[in-house]
Amino acid sequence: MFKHIVVQSFRRILNDKTNSFLKIVGLSIGLSVALVITVFSVHELSYDNFHKDTSQIYRILNHQNSEMTWTTTPFILGNTIMDQIPEVVSNAKLCSLGTMNFKKENEMISETKVLATNSDFFEIFTFPVLHGDLKKFDNNSNGIILSKSMAHKYFGEYFPLDNIIEVELAGKTIELTVCAIMEDFPINSSIKADFIVNPYFGYRALVQKSISTSQTPITKDQMYNKSVFHTNYIKVSENTNKEELQKKINNLTQSIKFADFGYNFQLQAFSDMYFHSTEYVDNLNIEKGNLSLIVVLIIIGILILAIATINYINLTVAQIHIKNHFIAIRKICGALRKNLITQITFDSLIFTLITAPIALLLTFILLPVATNILGKDYQLSVFDSYVALAIIIGIIILVGLTSGFLIGLKTTSYNAIKTLKNQMTSASKFGLKKVLVIFQMVVSVCLITMVLFIQKQTKFSINKDLGFNTEHLLIINFNDLSIAPDYITFKEAIRNNSDIIEVSGSMWTPPNMNRMLLNLPKVNEPENTVSISGLFTDFNFEKTMGLKLIKGEFPNKEKGIFGLVVNESAVKELGLTRAVGEQTSFGQVVGVVKDFHISSTHNVIPPVMIVKNEGMVREMIVKTSGNHVLETIAYLKKKWKELGGKEDCELIFFDHKVQELYITDLKLSQLIMGSAILAILIAILGLAGLALFMIKQKTKEVGIRKVNGAKISEILILLNKDFVWWTVLSVFIATPIIYLIVSKWLEGFAYKTDISWWVFIIGGFVTLVTTVLTISMQTYMAARRNPIEALRYE
Repeated sequence: MFKHIVVQSFRRILNDKTNSFLKIVGLSIGLSVALVITVFSVHELSYDNFHKDTSQIYRILNHQNSEMTWTTTPFILGNTIMDQIPEVVSNAKLCSLGTMNFKKENEMISETKVLATNSDFFEIFTFPVLHGDLKKFDNNSNGIILSKSMAHKYFGEYFPLDNIIEVELAGKTIELTVCAIMEDFPINSSIKADFIVNPYFGYRALVQKSISTSQTPITKDQMYNKSVFHTNYIKVSENTNKEELQKKINNLTQSIKFADFGYNFQLQAFSDMYFHSTEYVDNLNIEKGNLSLIVVLIIIGILILAIATINYINLTVAQIHIKNHFIAIRKICGALRKNLITQITFDSLIFTLITAPIALLLTFILLPVATNILGKDYQLSVFDSYVALAIIIGIIILVGLTSGFLIGLKTTSYNAIKTLKNQMTSASKFGLKKVLVIFQMVVSVCLITMVLFIQKQTKFSINKDLGFNTEHLLIINFNDLSIAPDYITFKEAIRNNSDIIEVSGSMWTPPNMNRMLLNLPKVNEPENTVSISGLFTDFNFEKTMGLKLIKGEFPNKEKGIFGLVVNESAVKELGLTRAVGEQTSFGQVVGVVKDFHISSTHNVIPPVMIVKNEGMVREMIVKTSGNHVLETIAYLKKKWKELGGKEDCELIFFDHKVQELYITDLKLSQLIMGSAILAILIAILGLAGLALFMIKQKTKEVGIRKVNGAKISEILILLNKDFVWWTVLSVFIATPIIYLIVSKWLEGFAYKTDISWWVFIIGGFVTLVTTVLTISMQTYMAARRNPIEALRYE
């Protein structure tokens, strides 16, 4: 019996190859999108889940008298609470050292995942140590732990315990002793490290790399007791109350004068760290997830899968309606409706299982594209995960059973006698179809219009007047001073090129998401402290960037003009009256500039203070003539090497730097654009199939109308009008939905574009044109057909 049912199912699929092809392609695309999103979502949601005792791990956060939250806290904080709060059982201080150069034979290789921490790191987190002695690592200030892959990379196939690996620091080569080998960190770990060095070596590296507002080098006391360069993680005993522990930490730190620095500590559960850290200032460079993006992707995946399923239902119902006499005959012969529904549901499940391998093949093609857009490198190995495998199998079975059941309910509801006499009304035939087709069109209009709005806002942000010169600027990275030439020497050397107009440098070039907050007392209310964004630059910064001077003058070393430059917002925030000539706790104000964007348009322009300190320059700004661009770049790279640059000059165009600020918005636009294209493609397949069935139903009517003198244009209007009205209705339904979504999204921008009416028109117009062209391609052939062919057997 089962074999007979399967054979009949395959026979029905093969009987109408065109319809089956359309259904297979549409459903395969929908399933593949669902599978890609499943792979991505499962990977993202699994971040940091492999650690043991996750509920007992916390990160200590710091507010430090500002509206911002920092993940960095004093090094000594961990030791203090370990000694005096019994609930804290382990503490690890982590600090990223950024890029460092390690020696392999005679070659220096740049490595980016270098972490300074203590051995408690391995007690708190589940990163297995394969070989070696962690006590030896703690006791050796030049100790280092390598990941397994780095051990193989630098030493071959054996584990190099007690061997020496050389690292470059401040132009000198330092020998580090390999104390242990650890397992490679999993891909779903928010903390990444290939090299772990002793905290005391980390101090020496930080002195070379750190930006300080002081003119003197950072001391060890400042590094460990006062400055906030490290992230403190703690592991607590079971059943510890988070709120009570947080109060104990703040009470303890106040008693030992931590309050002198304005610290306000909070605990963040480690399990919350990946998805709930986007607003925090972090120098550990941990990976951060985007829960909102996952929600958006899941919604898009559900909508795409719904459109594909709707297509399948519509085409199957239409197919059965054309050849539904077999259902009527079986009902007259005594077949129970539940048995017919079971048969049709089983047919649908078989059909879905047939499309599954094709969907998997498409997933292999789409996954690298999607994960590249999302900045990940996930593979289909997620099928090793029982959760992911269960979700994927569940999606396939759910689509098959749900669509089959709905089809069965619809097609078995027809009156058998009326079916055999062809007396069913059009309303009974197509009520469900209208709703489902309109739903498809609403989704298509929403996706297209949202893409247009996202691109409109992104273009607005990138092209907005930032308050300074943006043309012909090149940015050169000086972050790693050990591999870069001397800044002053390099700056003077490149001035001789006629295509280089101005040269300057700063801590970072605005707009930028980095911030250094300076806590200063207000001039008119010294008892109140305010936070000002500090930007440390050389003496040519304002001229190179083209900042607009409102009053006063710019600092000039040659003319002996020294002091601070503030923007309009800082004048208000600091309580200045005449501004120029007034004294702040950080120095005297000599100039006021018009407000300019120091970060992205997501944020309101903050109060900014420009401080002159050439020793804190980490990015060089080169203004060129705009002529001979390639030759100018080659000249800069050549001079970089000539003056001691140990690696290639890291150089980017200013407009590329600006675009990086909106990379999340650009990714979202690309994802929704891709989804819109797939949604339209699936809808086109469905509309093409429906048009074929509609033409078959109206073949006789079209023939009679043509015999009676109807024109081809009249026939086209007759066959297209329903779809046109459905499209217009879908635009009206989609418009308020889009407005609400876009309004909510734009709330994340301090400076935003208008919600223009013409964007809604374009979204609806694209959907209308796509629908009309798809239907017309089918109906035009029917309208041109000789009416005798349709009526010869009547």
